[in-house]
Amino acid sequence: MNYWLIAAAAVSAVTFLIHVLLGGKELHVPLLKSAMHPVAKSIWTVVWHIVSVVIALNSIAFYLAARSGADAMMISAYPLAISFSFIVLFLGYGILQLGSIVQMPQWTLFLMSFVLATIGLLPASV
Repeated sequence: MNYWLIAAAAVSAVTFLIHVLLGGKELHVPLLKSAMHPVAKSIWTVVWHIVSVVIALNSIAFYLAARSGADAMMISAYPLAISFSFIVLFLGYGILQLGSIVQMPQWTLFLMSFVLATIGLLPASV
């Protein structure tokens, strides 16, 4: 059992819960109550749930990688790539559109799971 990858799975699971429970109240529901076109609302809802599924799958993949031993790198490739992509997107749009990385702190959670998983994949950890 690779405890670094277990930690990455746990952080990813917490990220999922924050996304669903807090993000739903702060972002998803208010946008659904807005004057946005019904088609745009439906697309927004689909995208919201896609992100939910992706974060949940990251958690599962990191957990499976932690238990897999030799296949940990292969199993972790997807959630590492997704986490890295989310980090870049949150930082990039935060800097370019908001002039700050503070207003969208979600990148910190993805960075934590990314770093924990990366440490867990180092030769000394496997």
